[in-house]
Amino acid sequence: MRTAIIVNPAAGRNRSAKLWPDLAKILQNRAYSFESYFTAGQGDATRLAEDLSGRVERIVVVGGDGTVHEVVQGIVERKVELAVIPTGTGNDFVRSLGIAKDPVKALDLLFQGRAKKIDVGRVNNRYFVNVAGLGFDAAVVHAVNTSYKYISGTATYLLALLKTLITYQNANLKVRVGDKTLNSSSLLVAVGNGSWYGGGMKIVPDAILDDGQLDICIVGNITKPEILWSLPKIFNGSHVTHPKVTMLKGQEINIEAETPMVIQADGEIIGHAPARIRVLPQALTVLVPN
Repeated sequence: MRTAIIVNPAAGRNRSAKLWPDLAKILQNRAYSFESYFTAGQGDATRLAEDLSGRVERIVVVGGDGTVHEVVQGIVERKVELAVIPTGTGNDFVRSLGIAKDPVKALDLLFQGRAKKIDVGRVNNRYFVNVAGLGFDAAVVHAVNTSYKYISGTATYLLALLKTLITYQNANLKVRVGDKTLNSSSLLVAVGNGSWYGGGMKIVPDAILDDGQLDICIVGNITKPEILWSLPKIFNGSHVTHPKVTMLKGQEINIEAETPMVIQADGEIIGHAPARIRVLPQALTVLVPN
């Protein structure tokens, strides 16, 4: 199988750059044939993926959720297989795929994995594979992407969350899912194809990557003390029992906001509300463990 590997050296606070020489050596020692390409800035991974998707059968991402997000923009509904070797900050998408978080162990996927069709979400004009949202979570993503350059993993998101919590104010949102409409002051709306975001927060615990549905978590007019009290519950998904949390499923979600609000998708800021979100069933082929 013709394989291209797209490496984002900056992923995981430059973790990819440090790991890649060893990863490449392991692949070469195991006689795995590939061509490698390196990103140098935003948008590079999308441009590479678009170009390569007509020439290779498999594209391997060595990077984080942001790199995966960029690559997906160039390969949705094309005949190319996606594999992920996680070297990023959060690595939440691989959790839903069941891929080892250790990059060296994840290499086994290229030799022993199986192809699987999964759904893809689309928010306005951007695809996403994991979680999109707006409100508090998008504000936290913005803080993560602009601060804490020397910290990675879950700690990055927790620090950004606490920093954002100080000044963030809930906003009036109108959320339409099918024939159901909710109007309320809300902390956030998260729409998941996968379950996790924020470095291991199980925001939509019942999400399934290939069920043709998106899972929606609407956190209503919750107070800041309630956020801190409920925070540990998000890591195991038990926050869904909170009386101010509404869980829904749907194929199309429309969100309007009374005040300007940024939208995040797979941990990347991609625009502002309003947001039209829909699911594209079975639109992407990914490599998963046997």
